[in-house]
Amino acid sequence: MVKGNMKIGKKGNPADKYGIYLWKIHKNLGTEYSLSRESLAVTNGIVVDFLERMIDRASKEAQLDGKSTLSSKHGQASLEGLLTGQLREYGYQQARKAVIKYTAAA
Repeated sequence: MVKGNMKIGKKGNPADKYGIYLWKIHKNLGTEYSLSRESLAVTNGIVVDFLERMIDRASKEAQLDGKSTLSSKHGQASLEGLLTGQLREYGYQQARKAVIKYTAAA
């Protein structure tokens, strides 16, 4: 909806929301290759799908515990089911770093 020069109610496509972050990660890697829009869209779809699965599993864990709020325990339990081996350990390490950084800033 457009009212004068103001756009109201337009939030954009949620499928595009991680594209800029994926591009920044690729740029930080310093590779000599570039990303096409199609490859960025496919990678973005994978990230969106993974996050939807993770949130779905975490919410089921919270329901089993009788909680209405997700905690880090529920997120960790959902990762245990979705990731295996070194990828799971790397995810735990990055999550711990993020929590430490967040609590130090607060």
